[in-house]
Amino acid sequence: MTASSPHLRAHRWWLWAGAGFVAVYLLGFAWPGLFYYFDTDDVMNLRRAWPTPYWRLLVDCLPFAQSYRPLGLLAYRIIYDTAGFHPLAFHLVSFAFLLLNCYLLFRVARELTGSDITALFAALLGVFHSRTDTLYTNIGNLYDILCGTLFLTSFLLAWRESRFRSWRTGLLLLTYALALDAKEMACTLPVLLMAADWIYGRRFRWNLLAVLAAETVLFIAPKLGSSLNDAYQPQYTWSRFRDTTEFYAGQLFYSLHPLPIVIFLALIIAMGIAAWWWDANALKLSWIWIVVTPLPVAFIEHRGLNVWYIPLFGWALYGAALLSRFARLRTAWAFAGVAALLACAHALDRQYTFNADSGRSAQIKIFRDQFLALCPHPAANERVLFLDDPFPADEWTPSSFLQLYFRR
Repeated sequence: MTASSPHLRAHRWWLWAGAGFVAVYLLGFAWPGLFYYFDTDDVMNLRRAWPTPYWRLLVDCLPFAQSYRPLGLLAYRIIYDTAGFHPLAFHLVSFAFLLLNCYLLFRVARELTGSDITALFAALLGVFHSRTDTLYTNIGNLYDILCGTLFLTSFLLAWRESRFRSWRTGLLLLTYALALDAKEMACTLPVLLMAADWIYGRRFRWNLLAVLAAETVLFIAPKLGSSLNDAYQPQYTWSRFRDTTEFYAGQLFYSLHPLPIVIFLALIIAMGIAAWWWDANALKLSWIWIVVTPLPVAFIEHRGLNVWYIPLFGWALYGAALLSRFARLRTAWAFAGVAALLACAHALDRQYTFNADSGRSAQIKIFRDQFLALCPHPAANERVLFLDDPFPADEWTPSSFLQLYFRR
């Protein structure tokens, strides 16, 4: 006990130092996002959430409800009522959940690999990616972040759930339901859990998996075809799959252009062969994670890499498990080397820019300043006619913004 105590203390110190570095690493790259203002989507979401009673927002989170991503609206409402119409409060909540997700990723990696050091590398690999910049600048990405939090939490609960009908089962069903309420990306969880049981030689929990699958259908089915935006309607064609996959793969590897599907699929196949050749359980499951979790967005019009937030966890897990086979991860030099390579990749990324004075958020900020200069204290019953404002004639952003700003 005495002989191992110095080693144990050094190990704990290494973990705490590494965890602190990961947190500083995220804040060091992402802190400019704290100063971005609301954009048009934020105004729309807040305007939907603000007049809605809390009981209605909670009911919308239940199965069969057709409300679109109600948990995000509930989060908007809580933050707005607590901190007011101040974007910094929303950003701070998002950053807090980003750090929490990093810890949850560490926990998942430790469960899968049995190694604290490998788990720390997974946290480092998954904490920041320059092409997911909207996670740090756009408040609307709170939907993705909350979904990631609840997805990882549900995975951990299910991993530790050995018998059905325990208290942990009820908590799992709740967190998974909330994950689905945050964003539909969570619907791949039952597939991952089934793969985990198979790969790790655990007893198949058919009853639990069946309940989770039924819960998925109950939450997803009422929302199919009910999107207000055609851009969210899936097109189940090879051309759509190819276009989205090439775009996201190019973003993943910091390319200025989409990565050809042939190259990306060859890489995925090689990664799968390596995982089964080495018979490494963590590599196998993380490979399935990489393959399965992007499917919910593979057939809709591509957006930013932020929609791959959950798939990026799989890439981080695979990368950390792979590093553990080829590097001595118990040294600070290895950790520093990986961090330096990642930092260089982010710093040299030509598409990685933070500019709070451009885009839709800057447009709204200019509108706010101009309106307050003309009419800082409008009367409650005062009417406003918008002339020469920077928004289209049929857009409700100006009036919605003023209602939220003055709470009227």
